[in-house]
Amino acid sequence: MIAAAVSEEKPAEFFGRKASSSGRARLVSAYHEFAVAFKSSDSAGITRGFTNFTACLRRNPLHKLYQLILVDYIIQNRSAPQFLKRPVLSCSLRLSCRGSVNVTNVTVLDNPQMFLNPLQFEISYECLTPLEEDLEWKLTYVGSAEDEKYDQVLDSVLVGPISAGKYRFIFQADPPNPDKIPEEDLIGVTVLLLTCSYMGQEFLRVGYYVSNDYTEEQLREEPPAKVVIEKVQRNILSENPRVTKFPIVFNPAPAPAPEVPLPPLESHVPLIP
Repeated sequence: MIAAAVSEEKPAEFFGRKASSSGRARLVSAYHEFAVAFKSSDSAGITRGFTNFTACLRRNPLHKLYQLILVDYIIQNRSAPQFLKRPVLSCSLRLSCRGSVNVTNVTVLDNPQMFLNPLQFEISYECLTPLEEDLEWKLTYVGSAEDEKYDQVLDSVLVGPISAGKYRFIFQADPPNPDKIPEEDLIGVTVLLLTCSYMGQEFLRVGYYVSNDYTEEQLREEPPAKVVIEKVQRNILSENPRVTKFPIVFNPAPAPAPEVPLPPLESHVPLIP
């Protein structure tokens, strides 16, 4: 997979500042199967898999590209439920988990847009059975591929209780705080994670590649030492989402009521006059 990807493109030119966002995303996608296969072979699970995968890429001749390659791996595994070693992967946005919730479409609005502008998503879904608790939608910006501590939860919203039917709403979130992102990661490709959970159980994750770059040609050719964030444009590559679903129990059976012991029978001794 790696050899094939390298032979089709010239990495030095492909990853230069003139490379298009869609071109970068195509090469990242070429490493997707390799990333998932490496993680699946690691019996210790997600945390050790992430560490070993990073080390593996550092040893690779293409180690300078490992940050970009990692974004696809993060979409599948960042903060995944620890009990689930192999999430179910899908390329379609129409997903179902136990037949309760189907997310039928996610549309990125107002895109591309300047980095400091809000993010907007139009989310359509259908609920096949009533849900007594809220669905929690959350948007997370991956500040650095190397360290999870730079992740920023941009916003979360609770929707519910929900009756059976079709729904649509606009999810708007503030942009990430650039002061909390490493300077070297402000420009380039990163990831947005849109997740949905029910009763604390994440069952859907939609990951988008995000390309941040200057809009002015001169700044792209001769970037300043300190990033001028006001002139950086954010482009969410909405045509190439990565979707992961996790099986959960939407309506768990109520716990049986505890048995109440019957009072002991009293001994009735007949009185003999």
